[in-house]
Amino acid sequence: MMGKLFELIKTLIALAILGGIGWYGYTLWQDASSDIDETIPGASFNCRVAIADMAKSYACRDSSACQMTDYELGRLKQLEIDIGRYCD
Repeated sequence: MMGKLFELIKTLIALAILGGIGWYGYTLWQDASSDIDETIPGASFNCRVAIADMAKSYACRDSSACQMTDYELGRLKQLEIDIGRYCD
């Protein structure tokens, strides 16, 4: 009797572990055709990442130890425009 109960408990623990691993993988899995609506401009624009990139670029631009090329300055200007357009 005690042996069957112990086997049942082990089986339930194994199922719980496998279920947890499956749920963890499911929450991190991203479908190739994501739920982003491509008809909405800027739907895939990540404001948090863009603002962090802009802050790094500002720090580089204001530092004497860092040199930004014209291309990088242009990208920074475009990033400012995109943040103004897509972020609140």
